[in-house]
Amino acid sequence: MSRFARNYFYNYTAEFPACTGAISSDVIGPNNSSDQREPQLRQMRRIAGDTGGWATLTIGGNDVWLSNVVKKCFFTPTFYNYCESQLAKTEARVQSQEFEQQMMKTYWKILEQSHIPGFTLVVIDYPQFFNALDTRCNDKSFLTVIGAGEPKLTVKIRTRINAVIDAMNYRIASFVALTQFRLDNAGIRKRIRLHKIDDFYDYNRYCDFVTKEGKDRDWKDDAWFSTLFGSDKDGDGNIIPRAQEVGPGINVRNLDPAACEAALKLAEATGGDFDLACYYRLVLVDHPTFDLAPPHSLSDFNRDTFKNDFYPKSIAHHKVAESLYMKWHHVWGK
Repeated sequence: MSRFARNYFYNYTAEFPACTGAISSDVIGPNNSSDQREPQLRQMRRIAGDTGGWATLTIGGNDVWLSNVVKKCFFTPTFYNYCESQLAKTEARVQSQEFEQQMMKTYWKILEQSHIPGFTLVVIDYPQFFNALDTRCNDKSFLTVIGAGEPKLTVKIRTRINAVIDAMNYRIASFVALTQFRLDNAGIRKRIRLHKIDDFYDYNRYCDFVTKEGKDRDWKDDAWFSTLFGSDKDGDGNIIPRAQEVGPGINVRNLDPAACEAALKLAEATGGDFDLACYYRLVLVDHPTFDLAPPHSLSDFNRDTFKNDFYPKSIAHHKVAESLYMKWHHVWGK
């Protein structure tokens, strides 16, 4: 969630106190993550108090297990086809009644608990991750491994994952419209709006090899999404170091295979987080020469290494904030 306050640009600035890894219930209640982060609804109240007339929200991706799609499709070797089964589960989850109920409850709770008359919740949807058409990406991979096949970014997998994003966005749009309908029927002055952002990512996705102006660009590092140990970009496009929020490394080979197998089965049954360290440990049982290529290593593996991949860089936040102001100034605020 975010709020807006005065500053130099358009007289407003965006604050993005949102965390990674949250599901819809974390917004309004106790956070399920191990670090016990503050619920985002409480966070919004603390930052904005009674002065914030509107807030933004992007939620839903973790509710449909997009992070597991990323891990299983791009960070697991091709020994096992975990990608296909996870995609099928995520596609079904997007269309489920449970997803609708979770999202609608979250929207309504935020609107209900705001004490500001005329409060507006702006729901921001998700951008597609990939240029799915450029065949030059067919032999690219996010992870280099030793003693195993690398999952490639084929046109087929890029198209499939973009379609998941589209389906999720379609449902989010319907949830927003239904919530506004219920507000109107109840005579409540508060509002909920949808802000679509996919167009802003044109020429800035993974597997974009050229800029809008036709200049060469790196298919991965120049995308508006974070990459493993990659740099960030500020609002002006300047490259800046990105702080690495990683925990202590572990030797994957020291993990107990039986415990790992049980943990992965539980995650599979419940939709919980897919632990790559445990997955790699089980791969080693059948393929003892398997390893991650430098700078990564199974002997010093950080479970947090992959958690920020596919999240927007600062430049993306800046562009979204700018577009939100323009939409509010020229459309919603009139």
